[in-house]
Amino acid sequence: VWIILRFHAQITRQDQELQKREEQLSEAQNENALLEQRLEELENEMDQLVLGAVSEHGVKDYRAYLTFDDGPSENTLRVLDILNEYGIKGTFFMNGAESDLAKQVYTRTIEEGHALGNHTYSHEYRQIYQSWDAFYREIQQMEACVKKQTGYAMPKIVRFPGGSNSASGDAAVMREIKSNLERLGYRYFDWNVSGEDALHSQISASEIYQNVVRYVDGKNVAVILLHTTDKTDATVECLPDIIEYLRSEGYSFHTLEEEDAPTYVVFSNGSIGS
Repeated sequence: VWIILRFHAQITRQDQELQKREEQLSEAQNENALLEQRLEELENEMDQLVLGAVSEHGVKDYRAYLTFDDGPSENTLRVLDILNEYGIKGTFFMNGAESDLAKQVYTRTIEEGHALGNHTYSHEYRQIYQSWDAFYREIQQMEACVKKQTGYAMPKIVRFPGGSNSASGDAAVMREIKSNLERLGYRYFDWNVSGEDALHSQISASEIYQNVVRYVDGKNVAVILLHTTDKTDATVECLPDIIEYLRSEGYSFHTLEEEDAPTYVVFSNGSIGS
């Protein structure tokens, strides 16, 4: 009898343990379902941000943000000339340099009403993504560089070399960088359209133009990634065609310095920046 009672007690304990595990599993499944629901809600919110901006009158408008990474260079000056000819403004995420050319580029960008954003001083991945302190030193160094040569303070807008999802930095370090930037009042911007003009040096003006047209399709908020280095002559060549295409599609041109500029993380076309 004692053996039977002991056996029943053991079975009861096993049943209770099994029930407890089933309850834990059910709770975990419920939590997972809630997380998936919230993720879906966030993705829907993201889609709304990417697909359209709503004017104060509730009418969707078409906005293009022409952004240019990696100056200063002679090509930056050529891009500034083109933008001024069309009477539109762009956003330039630049790196640090101290020269007559750099001073001219920084000064023109600011005084002609474009946005001069921070792309770190060196753009050296291994250096800037070592830690928050290393990244912030680069941000401050770039700000000091521009201030010294122009007398102007830079707006607190940033583009990460490689983008804010860059695989070049440790995930925990990247999270810390983003959090601290936001805490200090900076806004950082990626893109959802790319001319892919930095993927290889042999890309043609026609290819860059077609990339922009393809990736703009379906978006009425287009944050367009282009570059102004000494190797991006093709970008300069096709820029008038890009501007005229966007205008024909009803886009107005804006800068990322504006208060309502889109700060969402994109990479929707899978392209990599620099």
